Amino acid sequence: EKDTTGAALAAISTDSRQGGRLIEHVFCHATDDDGNEVWYTTATDHPSNMNTFAKKVAAAFSQATPVGTPYTKAVTLDETPPVVTSLVISDPTAANNQIVVTPKMDEPGTVYCRATRKDSGEGNLLINRILSANYASVCATGGATACPDITMTTIENGNTLEPIQEATQYHVYCWAKDSAVDTGGLPRPNYQLQTVVNTLRTAATLTSGGHIKNVWVKDSTPPQMIYVSSEALSETTIEITLQLNEPGTIWCQPVFKSKVPSTAAVPAFPQPPADVITAT
Repeated sequence: EKDTTGAALAAISTDSRQGGRLIEHVFCHATDDDGNEVWYTTATDHPSNMNTFAKKVAAAFSQATPVGTPYTKAVTLDETPPVVTSLVISDPTAANNQIVVTPKMDEPGTVYCRATRKDSGEGNLLINRILSANYASVCATGGATACPDITMTTIENGNTLEPIQEATQYHVYCWAKDSAVDTGGLPRPNYQLQTVVNTLRTAATLTSGGHIKNVWVKDSTPPQMIYVSSEALSETTIEITLQLNEPGTIWCQPVFKSKVPSTAAVPAFPQPPADVITAT
């Protein structure tokens, strides 16, 4: 590129999709402004005021000036938004008061997540809502290595008034930015778009979507049974009224006072069906 002031100007055009690629060598060729700016095909067929960096002479590379001294390598800018390659919800039956997300990214960056109750009436969460939850995982390397877990015990980190509750279904939204920098090493991050956050992720390793719906938090706390009253209705019938602190089923077995029941004597009561974890 010509510069009438005498300063050297050069621009290297790269595809933005190849951002962050390492340029091992940069060579430059220059002439003065004598109106004789042409490429010469031999090392001797040129005026004395022109470098012999001829495109057809391999030996001429030795006369080219390396750029970037003392920096011998250059890196193009990363202008591509990051991809969260995996969002895995850890077994929600392992705890009754938290949701654990294990993310992976295709490059170094940070993943932010927020949970919202399915019955809250909230639609797609905006990015600033996700950030306000203050739950994040810094991915130092990216690639196949999993990022640190994001463990959410409340809707917003530190707000104990909104804990993750058992026997409740949640939607989880995640958003990411990368750790790209400019030539001077200052942060120049790329961000995922809101449309990516809103996209439903239908498989753990699907490389698109930041929305995971219908995450169950298991109810692992036994119900509290409260005695209300009892009444004899006839010679053979007793009515007992009990109350539970949550939806459930009560089984009762009458036993004579003079009989001390053993474990074997107590009938095997029906058991409730096993909890089913589903994503629909």
